[in-house]
Amino acid sequence: MQGERSRMTRRTLLTGVAGGAGMLALAACGTATMMPEEGEAPAEETKAEEAPKAMEPTVVNALMVLEGQNETWINSWNTIFANFEAKHPEYKLDITDSGFREVTTKAGAALAAGISFDDIYGYFGWLGPFVDGGIIQPVTPLLAKDTEVSPDDFYESGILKYKGVAYGLAWLLTAHPIWSNNDKFVEAGLKTPAELEAEGNWTWDAVLEAATRLTVREGDEITFGGLRIYPTHTSYLPYYA
Repeated sequence: MQGERSRMTRRTLLTGVAGGAGMLALAACGTATMMPEEGEAPAEETKAEEAPKAMEPTVVNALMVLEGQNETWINSWNTIFANFEAKHPEYKLDITDSGFREVTTKAGAALAAGISFDDIYGYFGWLGPFVDGGIIQPVTPLLAKDTEVSPDDFYESGILKYKGVAYGLAWLLTAHPIWSNNDKFVEAGLKTPAELEAEGNWTWDAVLEAATRLTVREGDEITFGGLRIYPTHTSYLPYYA
């Protein structure tokens, strides 16, 4: 649906260009002057040529998440929007704002109403519903035509795929580091994570072993945990799983 609307937009613009070209050709034929009688000066042209009208930019509709975000987030995105329009004056961004929790609802409601967005703010947790709902299309055909961006420029984890098909590219990647108390490792007779890393042995199995040995229990209660995770931050859980 997104591709169809884009084609319609471009077709309309191209039709306007073709019509304009035809009118100019006709005007050129119509302004041919008769040769003056001998000794008669040609009449001065009194009507100045009209300057060609600039083509209207193609509107790009985007569903983004700005509502409820902090100032740094909003300023960063506005800078991205401004840079895009400066580099591509043939396009004009029309931003539909949304809160993070409302993106899927707004995208689905828009599609049901026959409205499609050219660009939608993405999140890996929404990828399946977006694809299954027909809200987004694969990005691969667009990348094949792009001379500036290639999937090879991105880490594999930065290419958003669903059932083996790429639907987006991450504009930022974050890491969830594990902080360690090296004194506790030494007290437990364990090598520190830095030492294990230098040996090439800092693996998830090593994390599990350290977590188990560093955990202190008194009766049925844990008085010192070997590893702390944040179950309310679901983006952490895939790493531990």
